Amino acid sequence: MIHGLPPIIASDAKVLILGTMPSEISLSEVAYYGNKQNKFWQIMSEILETDPELGYQDRLLVLKKHHIGLWDVIKSCERKGSLDTSISNILYNDIPALLRQYKELKTVVFSSANASKLYFKKMEHSSEITYLTMPSTSGVYARMPYQEKKAKWSEIKKYI
Repeated sequence: MIHGLPPIIASDAKVLILGTMPSEISLSEVAYYGNKQNKFWQIMSEILETDPELGYQDRLLVLKKHHIGLWDVIKSCERKGSLDTSISNILYNDIPALLRQYKELKTVVFSSANASKLYFKKMEHSSEITYLTMPSTSGVYARMPYQEKKAKWSEIKKYI
């Protein structure tokens, strides 16, 4: 069994970005989107107009400043490697409780179609929440060009 990371969230968060489960690299570094092949931080730095070379803790502060939180759908699971297709024996995070706790959270952004699929497999759709599914920023998902991914991810600016 592998275990995910705790949520990164400020009391005034408006947007929650949900992945599936951090990669092996992210888990070893104890950092969301820690794999250098993943373009998440590059896209976020461009969208939020910040320095792409910031360290991890400063990146988290930028997200919090922009009312964005991070977490994952999965709390723990079995997985060989880092691919979502290898995930089994899932224990889900209690995202509905988090949404109740943080009253300003009105938008959930899935960082991949798989994160969305896993979420709705277990959790109810709330009419009070806007749900957005973004293209994966993982290096494995190369079908969509970077600029197209960034354009799609830029939609979250409407909600922060």
